[in-house]
Amino acid sequence: MRHPTARKARLFGWVRAGEKTRRGISSDQKRKREEHAMSARRLISCIAALLLLTAAGAMATTIDVSQPVKVTDSTYYERGQSIIYDGTNYWLFYGRSATEQGWFHAGNPNADPDINDYEVHYKTASTVSGLAGATAVKVPGAGNVNGYLGETGAAYFGGEVWTFATIDIGATADVYGWYYNGSSWTEVASIATGLSDGAAHHDEIAFGTDLFVLIRRGADFFTMHSPTPKTGGWTSEVGVGAGGGGLAHFFEDEGYLYLAVLKSPAPRENQIHKYDSGT
Repeated sequence: MRHPTARKARLFGWVRAGEKTRRGISSDQKRKREEHAMSARRLISCIAALLLLTAAGAMATTIDVSQPVKVTDSTYYERGQSIIYDGTNYWLFYGRSATEQGWFHAGNPNADPDINDYEVHYKTASTVSGLAGATAVKVPGAGNVNGYLGETGAAYFGGEVWTFATIDIGATADVYGWYYNGSSWTEVASIATGLSDGAAHHDEIAFGTDLFVLIRRGADFFTMHSPTPKTGGWTSEVGVGAGGGGLAHFFEDEGYLYLAVLKSPAPRENQIHKYDSGT
């Protein structure tokens, strides 16, 4: 019975010894400790003041932005812009109506821009601001007529600039593509077919080694992709699972591919869908 009792006595003794040592601190040691504590408090106060000054300076920083800048100058209605950068130049694509002129809300209140007679045009410049003064050019190709609502898409894939539009071919619409090889344009017809001419929404993006295309069929969204879009090789269409119509656009973040979807029926739900290459 002595051994357990002795262990308790030794443990208790250490605790008490520590307390006695603290009570036995000399006045010089106590004074030094107080001085160190005071210095630490002053240092903390200085750091806090510096942070406050830095934050106040950041809040007071003025960021200048321009007023809206007109970058196109046609009298015909233009809409559906998309822009990409190829490492040297910026490319602005947009649809221009073949018939509607004037400003829908003011200059020509009877104008109807929601028609399918748009043609894809583009401007290119080494800077964004340079696009304003660049010359507008129509993308060449027999299929570049009757574009749905002026919607365009753009991607930089395989070292080449691509642009896209859904072309009204009667009761339905097809997705067309055009790519630029550095000297001339080539048209790739009917990448996707049979879209409703009343909801032929689309979007495109280069991701990994493939070119991805989004289309809307009825109230649902579907995607397809190909490593060889010039000659085909498209996968079967994959449903996104959003439903309910609306609009959707690709975006890439930290190596993952996503779709941002705005469903059109009330309450206009927003969704984010992540692409899973395994499924």
